[in-house]
Amino acid sequence: MYKHLRHPSYAGYLLGNLGLGMAFSNWLSIVIIFVPILAASLYRIWVEEDALLENFGDETKQCLTEFRPLNGQSKNSASLAPATA
Repeated sequence: MYKHLRHPSYAGYLLGNLGLGMAFSNWLSIVIIFVPILAASLYRIWVEEDALLENFGDETKQCLTEFRPLNGQSKNSASLAPATA
């Protein structure tokens, strides 16, 4: 899974919370439930990736440059296939 998606647990968590907001059939519930969780998750991803860069350096840089955090697409391509080095 990590081959295609850099943060699968966060992606699943966010998708679940988006679904919860949609279950109420009200756009305001999506905003109240999903937006704060999205902001907190993006901040946490940023903090975790900084820690990885500090501890693992070049290996982490390669991973961070190949894939976007949540949608798994290569930054160089619109496909879901991983970028080749």
